[in-house]
Amino acid sequence: MPLIVNNYNLKNMTRINYLLLVLLVAFVSACGGDEKDRAPELTITLPTETTSFVRSGSDFFLFSASITDDVELKEIKFALSFKSGLKGIEDPWAPSEDVRSLTGKEKVYSNEQLFKQPIIYDCKAGIYTLLVTVTDKAGNITEKSVDVTID
Repeated sequence: MPLIVNNYNLKNMTRINYLLLVLLVAFVSACGGDEKDRAPELTITLPTETTSFVRSGSDFFLFSASITDDVELKEIKFALSFKSGLKGIEDPWAPSEDVRSLTGKEKVYSNEQLFKQPIIYDCKAGIYTLLVTVTDKAGNITEKSVDVTID
């Protein structure tokens, strides 16, 4: 026989509490657990920290990577900046930022030529930093950089 306190049936209260708990968990999961808002994933395979490019006037800066997103990719940007080298000898190579549109959930680059021009012969040799920025349609951003040598 169920216990009755102040005209409430405790057996039925336990069921109501259980039901409320289940509804609360479902509500929190639906509101706060949106997995479709993660930043893109970027794995750069070329260049690496040991990569060396040649100042030749005919060789391009090459890039290989895989990019994935849970919803849809929007764009990728490549920027190159001079980090260190010999002072007073030539100017650093400073190509314009390379921006490309992306579509779909994934993109693979394999030996892609960046900056729409070869590495100029008379630029300063030294260490350069490549900054890669990937943005998805939701506005999430992933950035990675790698230092390379231009000889």
